[in-house]
Amino acid sequence: MKLFARAATGAALAITLGCGLVPATVAPVLSPVQAWAETANTTAPEARGVWDFNTDGQANKNTGSDTNLNLALASADAEASDVKSLGKSLHFTNKATDHNAQIANAITPRSDFTISLWLKAGTGVENGAKTAVLQLGGNGRTLLYQRQDGAYVSYIGGSDIVFGTNPGRGSWHHVTLVKQSTAKTVTLYINGERAGSGTWTETLCEGNVPLILGEHKNAGDMDRFQGYMDEVCLWNSALTAEQVKAKYDSYIEVNKELESVNAKQKLSSLIEKAKSLQAQDDGADAYKALADAIEEAETALENGSLETIKSASKKLEESIGAVYALGLTVNVDPNTITKTIDDGIFGINHRYAFNGYGSFDSKTMKIKEEFAKLYDESDFGSIRYPGGTISNLFNWKESLGDKEDRTPQIHGFFNNNGQGGIAPNFGISEIGTFAQEHGSEIIYVYALGRGDANDAADLVEFLNAEVGQNPNGGTDWAKVRADQGHPSPYYVRYFEIGNEMNQGGTEGTSSQQYWTAHVLTDPNNTQSAKKAAVDAYIDGGTASFVKEYAIRRGDWNAAKSYSDGTANQEFGMRYALVPRDSKAADYDTWTAIIPESVHVYVNDVEWTRTDDLEKHDSDDNVFKLDEKTGYFTFGDGTNGAIPQNGHQVKVTYKVNRDGFVEISKSMRETMKKINEHRAANGIAEGELHVYSSFEDASFFNKMHAGNHDALYDGMAIHPYSFGPGDGLSNQDFYMSAMNLGDKAINKVKRLTDEMRTISGDSSKVPVISEYGIFRSTNSMVRSQTHALYIARQIMAYIELGSPYIQKHCLVDWYSSGGDSLGPTQQAVIQAVPVNHGEGNPNNGNTKTGEGDFTFFKTPSALVFQMFNGMFGNDVLQTSLSEMETLGNGVKPYDVIASKDAAGNIYVAITHLDLEKDGSFTLKLKDTDLTGRDLQIQTIVGESYTTENSPTEPNKVQIETSSKTAETANPVIELKPHSFTIVKVAAPKAPVAPPAPPSDDKVETETDGQGNTVTTQTHEDGSKTVTIETEQDTTVVAEVDKTGKATSANVKVSASDIEDGDVHLPLMNLCLASEPGEDAPRVKVNLPAGVDKDDKVVLDVAIARSEGDKSVDAGVVFVRVNADGSKTVLPKTACGEDSIAIELDSDATLEIVDAAKSFADVKGTDWFSGDVVAFASARGIVNGVEMTDGSREFQGNATTSRGMFVAMLHNLELTPKAQGDSGFNDIAGDSWFKDAATWGSHSGIVEGYGDGSVFGGDDPVTREQIAVFMMRYANSLGMDVSKRAQIAFPDADQVSDYAKDAMSWAIAEGLFSGNSETGELNPTDHATRAEVATVLMRFINGMYA
Repeated sequence: MKLFARAATGAALAITLGCGLVPATVAPVLSPVQAWAETANTTAPEARGVWDFNTDGQANKNTGSDTNLNLALASADAEASDVKSLGKSLHFTNKATDHNAQIANAITPRSDFTISLWLKAGTGVENGAKTAVLQLGGNGRTLLYQRQDGAYVSYIGGSDIVFGTNPGRGSWHHVTLVKQSTAKTVTLYINGERAGSGTWTETLCEGNVPLILGEHKNAGDMDRFQGYMDEVCLWNSALTAEQVKAKYDSYIEVNKELESVNAKQKLSSLIEKAKSLQAQDDGADAYKALADAIEEAETALENGSLETIKSASKKLEESIGAVYALGLTVNVDPNTITKTIDDGIFGINHRYAFNGYGSFDSKTMKIKEEFAKLYDESDFGSIRYPGGTISNLFNWKESLGDKEDRTPQIHGFFNNNGQGGIAPNFGISEIGTFAQEHGSEIIYVYALGRGDANDAADLVEFLNAEVGQNPNGGTDWAKVRADQGHPSPYYVRYFEIGNEMNQGGTEGTSSQQYWTAHVLTDPNNTQSAKKAAVDAYIDGGTASFVKEYAIRRGDWNAAKSYSDGTANQEFGMRYALVPRDSKAADYDTWTAIIPESVHVYVNDVEWTRTDDLEKHDSDDNVFKLDEKTGYFTFGDGTNGAIPQNGHQVKVTYKVNRDGFVEISKSMRETMKKINEHRAANGIAEGELHVYSSFEDASFFNKMHAGNHDALYDGMAIHPYSFGPGDGLSNQDFYMSAMNLGDKAINKVKRLTDEMRTISGDSSKVPVISEYGIFRSTNSMVRSQTHALYIARQIMAYIELGSPYIQKHCLVDWYSSGGDSLGPTQQAVIQAVPVNHGEGNPNNGNTKTGEGDFTFFKTPSALVFQMFNGMFGNDVLQTSLSEMETLGNGVKPYDVIASKDAAGNIYVAITHLDLEKDGSFTLKLKDTDLTGRDLQIQTIVGESYTTENSPTEPNKVQIETSSKTAETANPVIELKPHSFTIVKVAAPKAPVAPPAPPSDDKVETETDGQGNTVTTQTHEDGSKTVTIETEQDTTVVAEVDKTGKATSANVKVSASDIEDGDVHLPLMNLCLASEPGEDAPRVKVNLPAGVDKDDKVVLDVAIARSEGDKSVDAGVVFVRVNADGSKTVLPKTACGEDSIAIELDSDATLEIVDAAKSFADVKGTDWFSGDVVAFASARGIVNGVEMTDGSREFQGNATTSRGMFVAMLHNLELTPKAQGDSGFNDIAGDSWFKDAATWGSHSGIVEGYGDGSVFGGDDPVTREQIAVFMMRYANSLGMDVSKRAQIAFPDADQVSDYAKDAMSWAIAEGLFSGNSETGELNPTDHATRAEVATVLMRFINGMYA
């Protein structure tokens, strides 16, 4: 490093200088660089080591006082610096090269020392979570590293000391690290100014250790430094703050040159930013001033002085600020769809372990109701199972069957202290039930750490095959699924092969490579090199293990590899294949390991294999191997010796493992067979997509080289933030998190681009199955900060094409710490263990997930609630005007827009500013929004630090508001630190009374309900009646001269639907027509916010004539469809003076009396009147056609099971069910086949015995009806918690399976006793009239 020209020699005066100041014999005329040493209280002692890298041919020359300090350079070299006054600088060319730049015996950790250097990280470098700067060798720790967000951190004492973020990353800056031993303090200075300091308590290592530049001592623990270092100086004392500042100030020429360079760089960046703003020039004066400022700046940059450059920068900054002050504009093109997403995209990662982290009740084998309610509120579209790391060693077949018969599963980090087997109570069937009941799609992570191609094929068959199909031969896995209570397939589309299997480390505690780290390049040579993990992951191969500790069934912890001295002990080989299906064609020749490779050792002494333990004496050291499982058994002390208590058992073995290629092939082949069967049976074909979990570009290259591109559909990427760390202020944490989030997004973009480029396939996608702020135990992770972070990530990953975006994780323990899988704060639902008192068995146990827990949502859950409830499936082309970034370079706004099938537009936007309100102007291309309804949902707490808690579970909530756009481009106000979705309702026909002719009579009055009624009487005697309610709902009815309403237009206000019910003031308007008359039409326009997930009940008061308050049971709503056809709405409820229906969109309705008469119904029949009218009008009972063409009600005839389920199917307007019913007794042409299939998929019908027999022609009993009705109500999302005592003389006749449902049905008034005997008659066959009565009572109570 060249600091100054050597002075002319003169008088023999020797001056000893500090770091970088070359000793010389000079006249007493000092250069500016030397002048700093003249102030006594700032003079630093002479540096022991000085490396300026300027000596030709000897770049590592030390010019300090201790010539024994030597800098070794393996590959880094000195190059001319871009700052001339620095001369040459040490260049670290890339992160992949081991530069091995270290100074032997440089630092005594227990003593004072100071290190200073100039530093410049490479520009455009993809920085990892941590980048090493200064590292101690030997037993020393990391002196200085830089996080991805730029924060400098020291780990000198075994815990992170965060100094603060370096704003100059990518440009030259001077760094000084001062360590004081007595106070155990380390302080960092940047450019002479104190950046921060911290202390530690640990005793540092003794002796002298090397100082390593730009690299961690353990390769892979951190990224290597890429960039330049210069003027490295070492002192064996702690410099004072004054000495540090003076040292920095001594670099006069360097700082002067850097000032000029930085000023030019700043102006150049401003010009680039200003020109980008010109693209949105709308003619405002601010843009004209901006153009002038750009021209002036370009001139200054070309030949201006430093002051001119600074002046031009100031003016340009002011001009840019004036443009920003014009405000933000969001431009949406409603007619340009960029991509289509489905309902499963907004999902969550869940874990089977520890009873689903307390969410699953192992006693009832069901998800806990409190937890399920919170889950439903967020409405997750997909759920990942069995988890992440914890899925890698999950054997799905061992999670089937009775709970007591299941084998404990293996944790992904199985050798953590105290980690044993995990009870798989929340098994594969249980997740299937939960997912189906709560409308979520399963994303399955296949355990490559244990499984193979055969097992993966079985899994696809189990999940997706129709009952009766056995595509792989052997065990009929679809039947196994049906026997578990799931006759219908789960229709799983997405499979990830392993979890994070590129992650190396220590096996059992941090590595997720498992057997892939042990595959031989030469399977016949145990001494041959191991394959790279990526090669083994892709191709599999022969994995070899030498004296690996043996495992126990259901527990792989090393602590279990020791003999306990008991008889017939069983041990196993960790990576033996999962047992093959015993019914498979190749079972007889198949083995779980290579048998001849197995050698067993006890206390490092080899024992002998035998085929029969009974042939041996008590002292024979023998074992018996089960080749089908990979387990082996020792003797009982009579036949074969027992290993001595406390002796460790080890085993050497080899096993042939399948890699990604073979597993993908087998899964695809199985799905192909399933689809062939579906096509042949008229069933829609299913999808199957397979994703890699080896999160590295080497996977793309290896797959492409092997011509395997078609075998993967994308890559599972987990773009965690890996920060911010602890110790930051709340504001620094917030800003750092958002910055790290941007870097995570950039990582996904980079990998996606590489994947598509290398494979040549643009259809390949990133799948985001875990993300979030990680690893941090800061309580901010539970706050609104994380919610904003998540919202921004979701928007980005939608744009990048991820088919599902799943936050990690669904639920974890409410605590201030973490476990082996990370901090617990990251879960969107927190599980709080309940303490009933010491020793109570129902206390919540966070080790097992047993016992009682309460739950609450973090603000992050609200993001999913909003996206799942307020977002469309068609993503629209959207752009933002340029905006000023926040202090750390993060954009204050991110936005995405979508459209649903009804034409509603949704705009989601985050506003990150912590203090200022924000706003944006919404522009829809070629669209005037004046008069449109806007519904606005916002997540906003009191502060960005606000979090929910067990005592305040709703401290952060979703705020909902609505308004009508008053301009073509409305302005939407945004609160600080908020996430907002704006719903722009599709355009509606205006509802307004026509302008009255001059001779019409207009009268206005207020009725008894407080409504304003305006009656406009026309010349012909007809009337237009306008009714405005206090809640601003408007009804405009046209009434003919006889007093009958012929039509009505209704505009329901937003405020009128807040409680979910709207009562239309149509009393005495005679809307119900006589049979055969033309029915009046009611056009209903609903406000924004009403959709399939948020319906509204419309209650219309009607009468046959003026003053008549009775409503005939045959009156129903009929929907007029867009094509003019009409559909009776069978779930029309009938009250004393009104009828009601549930709507989820605008509708044109007719109100008619559709009751039918039947020749066989007599006035004396108990069911004549309302029951017949109600059932026939709604199509519940259409009657039986007789030979003479008439129809009979046949109320006393028995109802079959098929008939009853068909009635329920009719109530739902006969939706088409996908797949097979799962019942083997329904013929293909059966009239109730579709109804039975729908009922099976909806969870209403489960069948007899093993569930395979429907019995459609069997009579349905009253208690069966109770069961069916309760399940039907539950499928509709109704509250089924009400219960009543079964207080009937024959209550004991109710079957056990039906008691709960019958209690509910009685409480809801669906059943009453026999009028003569008072008995319930639960097992009697139900008549058609009884069934009609039950359904009438049910429908009439639906909206009560």
